[in-house]
Amino acid sequence: MSAPVKNYELTFILGETATPEISTAKTAEITKAIVEFGGTHTKDEQWGRRDLAYPIARNRSGLYVTMWFSLPTDQLKNLDRHLRFDESIIRSLVTIAYTSAQPGSLYPVVEEEKKTRRSDREEPATAEEQLRRTTTSRAAKHEDIEVDLEELSEADRLAQLDTQLDNLLKEEESK
Repeated sequence: MSAPVKNYELTFILGETATPEISTAKTAEITKAIVEFGGTHTKDEQWGRRDLAYPIARNRSGLYVTMWFSLPTDQLKNLDRHLRFDESIIRSLVTIAYTSAQPGSLYPVVEEEKKTRRSDREEPATAEEQLRRTTTSRAAKHEDIEVDLEELSEADRLAQLDTQLDNLLKEEESK
């Protein structure tokens, strides 16, 4: 059985001494490696030279390149190993791309929602809503917690939330 093929995004940084020609050659070399590992190269973008937030291997700037490609999941380790052993690449990051690169566009176009994501799942709640949910479910166990936050003023509501949060933290510490 062959491994599933996924879309990936690779961003790598070449050191200070790299030129745009070296960047293009390195992109071609990585593309060749992707094809050897059974993948297909979709698109790449040369970002140019950028200053680094902190020195990496005594480099204060580097040439950034982003590539989009498809690759069987079992070959990702081989590509990662290839990138790590390349001394001209000072940093690299491969992530799953939830976007598909379109030729000629500056940025990729977002694909349909990921198939494994359930559409009926609730949206992420705010911290206050999560606290309300947990305190409401625990209110049945602890009658001393009152959850009528809508009827309180803003200052009283915040004080009530602080009190409930302290109680929850004390309860978690005691476990």
